[in-house]
Order: sequence, then structure tokens, then C-alpha cells
Amino acid sequence: MTKVPVHISEDYLVAQLVAGDQEARQFVYDKYSPALYGVILQVIPEEKLANDVLVRLFVHVFKNAKLYTTSGHFTLFGWLMKVTREFVTQAIPPSISTSVNTQSPILRPKENSLIQFMRNLPPDAQRIFELCYRKGLSQAAAANVVGLSEEEVSVLLRSAMVELRKFMQK
Repeated sequence: MTKVPVHISEDYLVAQLVAGDQEARQFVYDKYSPALYGVILQVIPEEKLANDVLVRLFVHVFKNAKLYTTSGHFTLFGWLMKVTREFVTQAIPPSISTSVNTQSPILRPKENSLIQFMRNLPPDAQRIFELCYRKGLSQAAAANVVGLSEEEVSVLLRSAMVELRKFMQK
């Protein structure tokens, strides 16, 4: 027997998530977890910690699925990406401070290391990183906000992400 692809309406899927449907949760996890895990790994390169954050992220998403309906996002995936970025920047597990050199003045317990990282970026890169990574705007939208070309935004964001990877490996 061959498998036939099935299209599930996003409205239906969200309604099922809000209702706590286990099959909807499994479907969303299977469909979106690889992409969200990639975002988490950009900030938390240790797989064990990243896996823990992914699980806690989905617990958060499933408990708060109703927020999608009032978020103003056009797609569930867009909302999930935004929530992932916010979740990772605000909920970096306390254990990450024990796995990283805590003697560094940048990484102290209870400090958000991502905020500390951003303070070391040039002002233009700070703004782009804030808009694209933390707020979830597209590069085109960020370009409109700051009055730069999409190419300039892309270059600034790319350099900020390279610096973020270096920062997280210290």
C-alpha cells in the first residue's frame, strides 16, 4: 500500500493543538522540531543541552498554543520560530553556565549571556540582530525598519551570527 500525502489545514491543526490533541502535538513536533532545533543549536551548541531546551520549548508551545491565534502571525511556523528565538534567549538553561567558563565576566549566573553578547556588537549589527534574531523579523522587514538594503542587513546579520557562534564556544 502506498502512502498518500495528506494536507492538514493550519487552522484545524491549531484548533487541535489548543484542544490538547496528542496526534496534533506529535504532527507539529515531527514537522517542525528539526528546524527549531537548528535555531536552538545556533545559541546552544551542546547537543544534550539543546535537546533539553527543545523539549522544554515544545512543552511551552503546547501549553500556550492558544497564543498563536492572537499573535498576528500568518503561519504556525513563523510563530514557532519567533517563540523559539524568544524562548532560547530568555530560557537558556542554568546548566549552560556550568558547562561554559564561568570565570568569564560575560557569563555570570542569572545574566542573560545573549544580551551580554549583543552589547559587544557594533550598533548597526546590534539593531539587526535584535530585529531579525530576537524579534523574528525577516531581513526584508528589518531593512525597511532601519533604512538599509536587504543585502546590507544580510551581511550584518551573517557577521553577527558568526560572532555569536564564536561567543558561545568560549
